[in-house]
Amino acid sequence: MQALRQRLAERSQKDASNAVHRTADKPGSRRPAKADIGDLKSQIAARLSTLKPEERASPQAARIFVESALAWEFGDEILTDPKFAKLASEVQQAIEGSPETRQRFAELLEDL
Repeated sequence: MQALRQRLAERSQKDASNAVHRTADKPGSRRPAKADIGDLKSQIAARLSTLKPEERASPQAARIFVESALAWEFGDEILTDPKFAKLASEVQQAIEGSPETRQRFAELLEDL
């Protein structure tokens, strides 16, 4: 999770920051408190449980994790941002681009 956060910060700090600021600037808009990490794990596990066991290490599983983690970190508003798909793809590519990170990520998915 730490490696994911670091890569995300390096590659997408500007895009995510802009999305959060646009939402925060809306009148009457209030970002809800971030859910507990256990809630995030439960949400990801529930979404991953819809996949077949052999799909747990697939790009689809990685995408589920990345999208859920980004929404948890920056708020659900980011899901409607036009740049979200690109941001999620960049994070996923960063994970897949490093053999060590890819291996640790696969282990993380197995533990969920």
